[in-house]
Amino acid sequence: MKMVRTKDIAREADVSVMTVSFILNNKLDNNGIFRGLIEKIIKASKEMKFMPNMIPILPTGRTKCIWLIVEDISNPIFSDLAKIIERGLPSFRNFRT
Repeated sequence: MKMVRTKDIAREADVSVMTVSFILNNKLDNNGIFRGLIEKIIKASKEMKFMPNMIPILPTGRTKCIWLIVEDISNPIFSDLAKIIERGLPSFRNFRT
């Protein structure tokens, strides 16, 4: 299944991508002026099963996230590896743990 983007919702609702972004991120006042537009975009996003990206993307297009996927974190080898990686991360420029 293809991931639904704000661009897809904008096309479906016949509005701009910026309008979709503002509404889905609650940046417009819900004072009745935009009520119909808000409802239209929310309806389209639900129908298209939109799932927002919960990882903040920086302007550079990078997340500054490191993913460590292990079989079992209770295994001492994997937990030790995670600790070693975490201790080494602050030495990378602009990385905070």
